[in-house]
Amino acid sequence: MVSRLLPIVLIGLPLVEIAGFVLVGRWLGVLATLALVVLAGLVGAAVLRRTGLKVLTGRGLGATAQSQAEAVGEGLLLAIAGVLLIVPGFFGDIVGLILLIPQVRQGMLRFLAKRFNVVVREQGFSASSEGPSRIVPPETIELEPEDWRPRD
Repeated sequence: MVSRLLPIVLIGLPLVEIAGFVLVGRWLGVLATLALVVLAGLVGAAVLRRTGLKVLTGRGLGATAQSQAEAVGEGLLLAIAGVLLIVPGFFGDIVGLILLIPQVRQGMLRFLAKRFNVVVREQGFSASSEGPSRIVPPETIELEPEDWRPRD
């Protein structure tokens, strides 16, 4: 299914963007169209910078694994919005602006959460001299490499 849609998207999306430039250029004029493209790029760069700094510093990440996964998902959607705003094209700009709406991002995260299983692995360090200790959920059974084999 995806392999059939990919060529259509790769050919169709640039055509839609070119048509958007032509229509907006006729409606607003060349200078106003270029100003909109530059403005969208600046907004996208600001979104990427703000999102990147928030993720790098850990601010905005929740205390629980679930809230951390939501924060990372929201950061990813904001990063996608920023990239769409930076790349010239009005269709991508519209999608990027829509992704900036918090309710849309939350809806997309709920939609994706129903279809994907998020596994969060945590690591911690102990105060003992034996080295790092791993935090393992109680339902996990750890085996040595020689104690298991792949299914046939």
